[in-house]
Amino acid sequence: MPRETLPNRRRSDTFKFEAGVPGYPKGRYIATGGYYPDGRVGELFIHSNKSGSDRDLAMHAAAVGVSFALQYGASPEEILKAL
Repeated sequence: MPRETLPNRRRSDTFKFEAGVPGYPKGRYIATGGYYPDGRVGELFIHSNKSGSDRDLAMHAAAVGVSFALQYGASPEEILKAL
C-alpha cells in the first residue's frame, strides 16, 4: 500500500498528558494529532516539557513511527494491539 500523505492544511488537536512507570517520576507531555479530511488520524507529534531529554527523544521517535504506520494504512487499534 502506498503512503497516504496529509494535505498541507489540516485539522489538528493538541492536548497535555502525564505518563510514567511505577517508581519513577511522571513525565509531562504535549501531543498533537493531525487528521485527514475524512476524520482519520494521520500523524502524531509528542514533546516533553524537557526538550532534548531522553524521554523527549523517545516519545518523538515513537510518534514518528506511529505517524508512518497510520500513513501506510494501519489503524490506531492495530497499532495499540501491536504494542
